[in-house]
Amino acid sequence: MGEWRLILDYVVPGTPQPKPRPRAGRRGGRTAIYDDRRHPSVAYREAVAFAAGAARHRARVSTIPADTPVRVDLDLVFERRRSLFRLADSEERIYKATKPDRDNCEKLQLDAMTAAGLWSDDGVVCAGEVTKWWGAILDRKGRRSEAPHVRVRVSVLVDR
Repeated sequence: MGEWRLILDYVVPGTPQPKPRPRAGRRGGRTAIYDDRRHPSVAYREAVAFAAGAARHRARVSTIPADTPVRVDLDLVFERRRSLFRLADSEERIYKATKPDRDNCEKLQLDAMTAAGLWSDDGVVCAGEVTKWWGAILDRKGRRSEAPHVRVRVSVLVDR
């Protein structure tokens, strides 16, 4: 077994979005499956692809070969809701156990990295951790929390 070598570490600003389910409709007597281009996640996916491409360019990372195992770790940070600013609530990040589903958020991130050319198919991703957080409290009285964002860390497996 080898060890994981970090090749990219970047942040995507904005509230993490899940990948929407495909839609089905009838046209001309045929059923077609399509993605809704008006969904808010479309603009977010483009922003994620841009951030991934910019990080890839800064780090001078070429396209990862199809036979290279990849690990992607995601920290999904959401703006804290108003009910979580009580004195009894921790000022640190706390786990978010509500929607959106973490697997759908991960799908959108991986698809955007594919669009950015990081790899030709996200099937190379074989490991990783996805964690959903409510942001840390910055100002309890003003009810301000850490800005929503996604921290992405991409690693490749290297032989020792």
